[in-house]
Amino acid sequence: MDPADKALIGSWAQHRSLDADYSAARIYTFRKDATFEMINVIGRTKSGQVTGYAFRATGRYQTSGDTLRLSEGPPPVLVTVPEESIFPLNN
Repeated sequence: MDPADKALIGSWAQHRSLDADYSAARIYTFRKDATFEMINVIGRTKSGQVTGYAFRATGRYQTSGDTLRLSEGPPPVLVTVPEESIFPLNN
């Protein structure tokens, strides 16, 4: 396994504000078998309430130097995320 791949293994979170009321959280999980999972949720910034928009994508990844290439598998699957399972991510 390439050293860059070893450093990538695990879960990585990305959080950003969309505007004053909404923010998005995206979580990537990279596995040793060169597969990944990405989950994206949009919710209200202050309350953490999920607006009902969420998706999950899976596929394979490749690294080459400082480049990461993601190849999605089947079309993303819409999922319902219980409000109590969502929490703000710290920047």
